[in-house]
Amino acid sequence: EEMEAGEVGFRKRVWPRLRGFIAGYFAGVGLVLAGHPFDTIKVRLQTEGITGRFNGPLDCVVQTVRKEGFFGLYKGVTPPLVMTGFVNATLFGLTGLAIHHLRKSRNVPDSDPTPILLVSEAALYTGFVIPILVAPMEG
Repeated sequence: EEMEAGEVGFRKRVWPRLRGFIAGYFAGVGLVLAGHPFDTIKVRLQTEGITGRFNGPLDCVVQTVRKEGFFGLYKGVTPPLVMTGFVNATLFGLTGLAIHHLRKSRNVPDSDPTPILLVSEAALYTGFVIPILVAPMEG
């Protein structure tokens, strides 16, 4: 089976750079889906104060699910879902691109594993970009 020239170009040049962004997006989505219920409960407990309607976190979970259903734990999930997916896609993707360019500039053969110092250097470069994206969300 012969591959088209465009397909070879995609597999060799585009896909290795694109997959980091895709993996990062889904990692961000997974992070939010796993953590958002905890944030929901934390915020509800904080807003109710000590004399609120809940007798602790577990009671808050039980009351929320009884009154609003399971998806009540995910109220307000859309903004963090979109932004965390975007931030993680950027983080993973830029780190992958930095690793690629550092390997190329240091003449590391494709068959060799990536040295940990090179991965650390790539993460350092990427780390300068992420606060620019995250700071507006956290403020």
